[in-house]
Amino acid sequence: MASHPRKFIAQPTDDDLKHLPESVKHLIKKGREQRYVTHQEIMAVVPNAEENVELLDEVYTLLVELGIQVIDVKDALIWEKKHKAGLAMPEPTQDLTEIAAAEEDDDDTDMDLDDDDESDAQVEKIDDENDLMEVVATAGIAMSKDKDQSEADKGRRKREREVDLLEISNDSVRMYLSEIGRVPLIDAKKEVELARRIRKGDAGAKQQLAEANLRLVVSIAKKYIGRGLSFLDLIQEGNIGLFRAVEKFDPERGFKFSTYATWWIRQAITRAIADQARTIRIPVHMVETINKLTHTQRRLVQELGREPTVEELSVEMEMDIKKVRHIQKISQDIISLESPVGSEEDSKLGDFIEDEEAINPFEATNRQLRKENVHAMLEFLTPRERKIIEMRFGLKDGIGHTLEEVGKEFGVTRERIRQIEAKVLQKMRDHPRSMTIREHGGSPKRVGFAPAGKYPSDASRSGASYVDFMRMLEEDIEEEDLDIQKPAA
Repeated sequence: MASHPRKFIAQPTDDDLKHLPESVKHLIKKGREQRYVTHQEIMAVVPNAEENVELLDEVYTLLVELGIQVIDVKDALIWEKKHKAGLAMPEPTQDLTEIAAAEEDDDDTDMDLDDDDESDAQVEKIDDENDLMEVVATAGIAMSKDKDQSEADKGRRKREREVDLLEISNDSVRMYLSEIGRVPLIDAKKEVELARRIRKGDAGAKQQLAEANLRLVVSIAKKYIGRGLSFLDLIQEGNIGLFRAVEKFDPERGFKFSTYATWWIRQAITRAIADQARTIRIPVHMVETINKLTHTQRRLVQELGREPTVEELSVEMEMDIKKVRHIQKISQDIISLESPVGSEEDSKLGDFIEDEEAINPFEATNRQLRKENVHAMLEFLTPRERKIIEMRFGLKDGIGHTLEEVGKEFGVTRERIRQIEAKVLQKMRDHPRSMTIREHGGSPKRVGFAPAGKYPSDASRSGASYVDFMRMLEEDIEEEDLDIQKPAA
């Protein structure tokens, strides 16, 4: 493509560009020669847009100052068609929609982009030789391997591929930054003019002033990355603050709009972080107290050369020690049990945390052996004795019964059931299996057995449990020594 550099475009000095990456310098040189660059070319030389917002802002600002137009890929194709038709190249200030409209009306100068017979074959060849993602990452920058093609044809074919490749790009950050990069900046005089129109109810002026300052929101939002909200969420919240600033800005006070809007944007972002960033929500006023405690702690670390104690923080903040401890506790961040651990991230945090409710193998084995021994001893009892023990201690259904309930079942008094129970327990203690039970350790926990006193019909009644039975069997104690609630007479 023939270059037509404009006279008003200044030559950037080495000092202006020396801190920029080589890819950015090459892009600026290219833009000076052809008087425009595409948004996609800018995104290609600024990888990881979310982490390089400052560089991206600088590139856009430099291009604007040099008078280099920033356009879309499709608009770049229109510009090239105009040039090939022998028409005057559009001015950087000319609206691209007007260029497109003029192109549609000029039927007799309409040019076929694929004027070379080998065009389709060349595009197909490049697509085969380069990985799809590599083409996206280097769109508009990489050079074609075909040495015989002209520079104009190579650029045109690459831009044609970009039109299709951009459809599969899902980088929302880049898309948004490309959108706001198209909006021209305005000077202070224009800001005052728009603000006065806004005060008269001009909705169009409100929209124009807000759109011209969207890059200010991005610049502020990048400082809050890593505080619990994604970059796009931070931008969205900052935009809400920007709109509030547009509504409340008073141009007669003499302040620049950006100075005034900065405070509204910061407030909106910090409020959103306080309200939405945590899984467990903390009230906004409490977040402010946490921030105050954090700042105080950092200051004391510098003054004392060590971490301050809770007492020192309490004195410095004029706050009760108990409240300081409470603030420190709620300020802790939560962490997912699914968080990867290790350099290879092949383990999860939950793998290293003990489940206190889980039964360890030793306890499970002991429990099974105790059950087997108890059932073996029950086989030596008479059917009547066995049923009394099973009802009293809930060995079948996990629900223990009182002496009175068992007595009603057999038609005898509570005292008689107590006597039979004591006799059976003594018989079981003398059984050879009883020694094995004692060797296996203490009484089992209540895990897996119904607790004593849990009755479906009457919660006030309480009978002995399986745990009580094992204690009486192992420790040779009587029922009155156990903490078992007696039924009312």
